[in-house]
Amino acid sequence: MTGPQTPRRELIRTSGSAASLLPGLGSTIRRVDANFPVVAAPLDWMVSFDPYFVISRIGGILSSIVGMLGLFLACLGVYGMVGYSVVERTQEIGIRMALGAQREQVLGLVLRQIARPMLLGTAIGIAVSAAISRLLSALLFGLNPRDAISFAGVSVLLIAVGLLAGYLPARRAMRVDPMVAVRYE
Repeated sequence: MTGPQTPRRELIRTSGSAASLLPGLGSTIRRVDANFPVVAAPLDWMVSFDPYFVISRIGGILSSIVGMLGLFLACLGVYGMVGYSVVERTQEIGIRMALGAQREQVLGLVLRQIARPMLLGTAIGIAVSAAISRLLSALLFGLNPRDAISFAGVSVLLIAVGLLAGYLPARRAMRVDPMVAVRYE
């Protein structure tokens, strides 16, 4: 006993009206297969209302939402971790300022120290993503599993979030009175 079969579909491209081709096309198809239903419908209608395409579209939308939520959570995590690490260094920044360091020097030091692990993490993330995308390529119908624009866009976004997360607390820490930071130690 076999299960239900998916209906067979044939698409024909025409520059004119599909309805004008229907009589001749229907008789030709019935000569080959008398049970094959002939229905003329524009492709955009089929894509909009056919259950297979609707389910595929819903799956794609849900996958996109989950992906964007994951990216948002990753950005939130990077921002929180980097921001916390810079806030913990407020005393050090205040002491450096008390010893005569310029604001630009301290800010550059903090951003360089943030950028190194961010770049290393990005490189590892790209390598792991490229390896995993090879395994998932069978599930990505019509998509390039190694889309350079997506890899670059996500990488730049996460690095920018990390640098912003370091910049804002570092700027706040540089405003702390150096004498308060020295006394607090």
